[in-house]
Amino acid sequence: MFSVKLSSLLSILAFFITFSSSADQLYLDSIHAQEWAVQCYKHMSPQELQITANILYLLYANALMDSTIQQFFTPISRLTQSIVFNMNDIKNPNNDIITLKKLLKRLSIVTNTRMFYTEMLNTCFNYYDQNQTDSINAALQKLQLHGQTSLRSWAQESSEKTIMNLENCEKVFTHSAQLFHASSGFHKGLSEGALPIAVNQDDKELINLDIILNSAETLIKQTNIIINTINDSCDHAMSIICAGTNLYRLHYQALYTIITSPSFDQYYATTLFSTQGLLPEEYKMFLPHPNQIAHHMLQAAKLSTPTEIIQ
Repeated sequence: MFSVKLSSLLSILAFFITFSSSADQLYLDSIHAQEWAVQCYKHMSPQELQITANILYLLYANALMDSTIQQFFTPISRLTQSIVFNMNDIKNPNNDIITLKKLLKRLSIVTNTRMFYTEMLNTCFNYYDQNQTDSINAALQKLQLHGQTSLRSWAQESSEKTIMNLENCEKVFTHSAQLFHASSGFHKGLSEGALPIAVNQDDKELINLDIILNSAETLIKQTNIIINTINDSCDHAMSIICAGTNLYRLHYQALYTIITSPSFDQYYATTLFSTQGLLPEEYKMFLPHPNQIAHHMLQAAKLSTPTEIIQ
């Protein structure tokens, strides 16, 4: 009997939310999703199918928000660098500030939506931990195992690019280490009163400040190079989010097709959870189509308040 608690199982599932895959792997994921959904239909009651569809819906929704948030990291980092670099240029209008404000506003909407749906997912976990069935556990375990296989496939197919990123990081880090080591010795000398040029004793403190300002630009530029290199490497590694999101989407879509078909009892094709617990009958809505989930999520989070029940 597969008796692991859902919260424990899905903590493992979360491990492969974020993997990427090739076109071939996406095809294999699609075939697996269809076969998996058919097996669910054959071995589950309508109520079990409804619960499984809700689990997949919330897993996909949260993965979608995670993948969206990831896309903000590098643009925000580069905009911040540009803004700081242009701050002292009186002829530069620094329009990047406007762009950054727009990005931050959008990010705020996405993070608030994710928080809302994370609470809903936790409600789902808590409910199912107390209402497990062998059929659903077996289906989730099969999904977990397939996800691990896809992760391995992505890692193997991407190994060449991964190595290139590692080699580039090594070069940048080595050069930076030399620069910062030399700078460390230089700053230590300044702190002990050693100046690179002969100056009047009365001007010593002013010269110290001038040297600090002049050297700062070089150090900041090199720091930005390090940050950008790390971001590039992380963008490659974190691109796995997109395929992980696709994996959940494909399996949700396959199950959604079955439970919304005319031959299936539509009573079991509805949402089950809010952030507060199970939805009352009058608040249940049809599960959203996979193509409409992003819009559905934003509207639900926008309309929600601490006292409201939202589908």
